[in-house]
Amino acid sequence: FPAKVEFPLDFDRRHSLTAIVTGTVPSSVGPTVLGSRLLGGIEGTAIVRVASGLPFSLYEGDSLVGLPNDGRLPASNSIDLLVRRPIRLKGMEGSVYLDMRNVLNRRNIVAVRRDTGKPQLNEAGIQQLAQQSFNANPSPIPYESPRYRPWADLDGNGYVEGQELRDLYLAATRDFVQPMFFYGAPRLVRLGVEIGF
Repeated sequence: FPAKVEFPLDFDRRHSLTAIVTGTVPSSVGPTVLGSRLLGGIEGTAIVRVASGLPFSLYEGDSLVGLPNDGRLPASNSIDLLVRRPIRLKGMEGSVYLDMRNVLNRRNIVAVRRDTGKPQLNEAGIQQLAQQSFNANPSPIPYESPRYRPWADLDGNGYVEGQELRDLYLAATRDFVQPMFFYGAPRLVRLGVEIGF
């Protein structure tokens, strides 16, 4: 008898596709520069990855909201490209290559906040967190303090206090909740030379 409810495991990826396309330009093709074919012998490989999202659970504080692993991350995709041109120099063989990862610079979501199900905290959550921080320590920052910032002291009275201080807490909260590790790697480009001995 099939179960009435499914609880997918953390690594349950329903669909995944990886396609690899490789090709080589014949050595007799292309214009000749200094006695050698410029495009001849170039090798290229493209890797295309498409995958459905992994499951995640929503929490409110320490309590699970809904069923375990009831949510799913969005689908992800990327294209990687490697182009290599073999070279021969005084009896040595090698190549010049261009290696590009995530060619389209797609921002794949790899994780989300457990309270919102999104990579970033919403504005209400940011305001609430900043207010909690301000309430925990509303003491003014005097001019003599190493934490004093002249640009934050809008009235120039030598103290960062009241709304000025709350604005500092708000800016710090926005920095603190940045979803830096919630996205996959950005585009990476490498240009290199290989030499075989």
